Amino acid sequence: MAKKEKAPKPPKAPKAPKAPKPPKAPPGPRINYPNDIYTVLASIALFISLGTVGFVIYRCNELFGTPFPGFAG
Repeated sequence: MAKKEKAPKPPKAPKAPKAPKPPKAPPGPRINYPNDIYTVLASIALFISLGTVGFVIYRCNELFGTPFPGFAG
Protein backbone atom coordinates (compact mmCIF):
# COMPACT_ATOMS: atom_id res chain seq x y z
CA MET A 1 0.00 0.00 0.00
CA ALA A 2 1.14 3.51 -0.81
CA LYS A 3 1.46 6.24 1.76
CA LYS A 4 -1.23 8.91 1.77
CA GLU A 5 -0.02 12.36 0.80
CA LYS A 6 -0.97 15.18 3.12
CA ALA A 7 -2.65 18.24 1.62
CA PRO A 8 -0.59 21.42 2.04
CA LYS A 9 -1.80 23.76 4.78
CA PRO A 10 -3.12 27.16 3.68
CA PRO A 11 -0.82 30.09 4.52
CA LYS A 12 -1.55 31.95 7.74
CA ALA A 13 -2.86 35.50 7.55
CA PRO A 14 -0.33 38.15 8.58
CA LYS A 15 -0.79 39.63 12.03
CA ALA A 16 -2.18 43.13 12.31
CA PRO A 17 0.34 45.75 13.44
CA LYS A 18 0.09 46.81 17.05
CA ALA A 19 -1.30 50.24 17.83
CA PRO A 20 1.24 52.74 19.13
CA LYS A 21 1.12 53.53 22.81
CA PRO A 22 -0.48 56.88 23.68
CA PRO A 23 1.97 59.54 24.86
CA LYS A 24 2.26 60.07 28.57
CA ALA A 25 0.63 63.15 30.05
CA PRO A 26 3.02 65.96 30.87
CA PRO A 27 3.76 66.38 34.57
CA GLY A 28 2.01 69.10 36.51
CA PRO A 29 -1.54 70.42 36.62
CA ARG A 30 -3.46 71.11 33.43
CA ILE A 31 -4.44 74.70 32.78
CA ASN A 32 -8.21 75.08 32.46
CA TYR A 33 -9.35 78.05 30.41
CA PRO A 34 -12.81 79.44 31.21
CA ASN A 35 -13.75 79.94 27.53
CA ASP A 36 -12.38 79.00 24.17
CA ILE A 37 -13.29 79.70 20.55
CA TYR A 38 -15.84 76.88 20.43
CA THR A 39 -17.78 78.36 23.35
CA VAL A 40 -17.88 81.70 21.55
CA LEU A 41 -19.03 80.10 18.28
CA ALA A 42 -21.72 78.05 20.05
CA SER A 43 -22.97 81.21 21.81
CA ILE A 44 -23.14 83.14 18.53
CA ALA A 45 -25.06 80.27 16.88
CA LEU A 46 -27.50 80.15 19.81
CA PHE A 47 -28.21 83.89 19.65
CA ILE A 48 -28.70 83.79 15.87
CA SER A 49 -31.09 80.83 16.19
CA LEU A 50 -33.11 82.50 18.94
CA GLY A 51 -33.27 85.73 16.94
CA THR A 52 -34.47 83.83 13.88
CA VAL A 53 -37.21 82.06 15.83
CA GLY A 54 -38.28 85.38 17.35
CA PHE A 55 -38.40 87.03 13.93
CA VAL A 56 -40.50 84.19 12.48
CA ILE A 57 -42.97 84.42 15.37
CA TYR A 58 -43.19 88.20 14.90
CA ARG A 59 -43.79 87.91 11.13
CA CYS A 60 -46.41 85.18 11.62
CA ASN A 61 -48.21 87.43 14.07
CA GLU A 62 -48.14 90.31 11.56
CA LEU A 63 -49.20 88.26 8.55
CA PHE A 64 -51.64 85.74 10.02
CA GLY A 65 -52.83 87.44 13.22
CA THR A 66 -51.48 84.65 15.45
CA PRO A 67 -47.90 83.79 16.39
CA PHE A 68 -48.43 80.07 15.73
CA PRO A 69 -50.76 79.76 12.71
CA GLY A 70 -50.56 75.95 12.48
CA PHE A 71 -52.13 75.40 15.90
CA ALA A 72 -55.79 75.91 16.76
CA GLY A 73 -56.30 78.55 19.34
